[in-house]
Amino acid sequence: MLVDDIVKIRAFLEVDGVSCQNSWWIKVVTVPATDTVSVSLDKLVKQWFDTFKEHIASSVTLSCAAWNNVTQNEDAVAYPQVGGGTTADHHPSFSVLNVHCEAWDPLEGVPRTVGKLRNSISGWIEGFSTRGRVTNPGQLEPLELWYEDQHQTDVGELSYRVHARHDTAGKAWRDGGKVGPKPPPVYVYLPIQTAQHDRRFRTLSSRQFSTCV
Repeated sequence: MLVDDIVKIRAFLEVDGVSCQNSWWIKVVTVPATDTVSVSLDKLVKQWFDTFKEHIASSVTLSCAAWNNVTQNEDAVAYPQVGGGTTADHHPSFSVLNVHCEAWDPLEGVPRTVGKLRNSISGWIEGFSTRGRVTNPGQLEPLELWYEDQHQTDVGELSYRVHARHDTAGKAWRDGGKVGPKPPPVYVYLPIQTAQHDRRFRTLSSRQFSTCV
């Protein structure tokens, strides 16, 4: 791990036997002084989970996480095995609350290159919504801020900023009317600037069992 490395993070919530995956990218701001990659990963995904786990059923667990450094050859796995913070019934695994993120380089002039990221999170307690709508949207501000801000896993350890990926070649092809075969992707990674959750729960019919490794 080096400063400015781009790393894909995958986190898995175990909901009634279904491993529900969410993924994002980070840019390494400061390398850890003593923590291994696996320890850094464990702390990182727990920081994400801590921002909303009080609204997640205790029977739902953050079971596994994967680290894939796309800048250099470096992979790791962690098994946090921490549960949600509320003893209550939860929505089924296919009932999700989406978080929509937009990312751009603030130094780039308008019109900017904008990357987008969506996470679909399962395991929410039934009392978090009324007739499918989030009862108190303000309770999810810590989760939204987590996507937008820079973080440190511990004193003197890994510092990181959450990013989204954008395919510049694919966008140019679409903007040009999709003439000819679609080109291979050319990815850029941009820091997330805004994050907003849906006010209503959605059904993710495509959610299938995923494996961490």
